[in-house]
Amino acid sequence: MGITLIIAGSVAVISFGAMLFEYLGKRVGSTDSKALEGRIATLEQRLAQVEQGAIDRDETVRKLEGELSFMTNLLESRSR
Repeated sequence: MGITLIIAGSVAVISFGAMLFEYLGKRVGSTDSKALEGRIATLEQRLAQVEQGAIDRDETVRKLEGELSFMTNLLESRSR
């Protein structure tokens, strides 16, 4: 008799847990999708700006490396 109560209680707890998680999932999933789309668009724009900034910095670094190489060669040729 005791084992039957344990099994029935376990099934009830598992069923209640499943219903609770389903309810919470629907509640969280029902957020305003337009607000999320707006946030996603904003984040995509910010990401594009960050990527462009990284590209600009890479170009600046390449330019400075070229100038440094030129100056190094110039100094070496004058020291000879």
